[in-house]
Amino acid sequence: MRTSYSAIFVFILCSAARPQEGARLPSPVGTWEGESKCVIANSPCRDEHVVYRIAADKDNPGQLNIEADKIVKGAPQFMGTLVCHYQADEAVLNCTGNTAMQDAWTFHMASTTITGTLTIGADKKLYRNITVQKRSSNQN
Repeated sequence: MRTSYSAIFVFILCSAARPQEGARLPSPVGTWEGESKCVIANSPCRDEHVVYRIAADKDNPGQLNIEADKIVKGAPQFMGTLVCHYQADEAVLNCTGNTAMQDAWTFHMASTTITGTLTIGADKKLYRNITVQKRSSNQN
């Protein structure tokens, strides 16, 4: 009997964590601003204030692109473009940028906040933690 209560409890937890049937998930498209923090001490990595512009790829509708800027002395400096695929059922963006570094960017959406990580190398070592907030449409 105890096993069946445990199974029911796990089922309820899993059901609560998944988006409800018919629930509208947030769209990642838009402009996002926040912090990208380094995890590895004594590395060339530096903490950054970032702005990400997420848009659908014009040539591949199943793909999203993130154009990333870091803000230095109040001015944006373009860092590059990430190629992403959005898993709408889980509100997760999976992206790649630098194939030589074997980087993997994973972003989790929750309403007006995206949290993410950058892992690098074949061993997928955690390199950055990212938290950005969606800008209001009049700030784009």
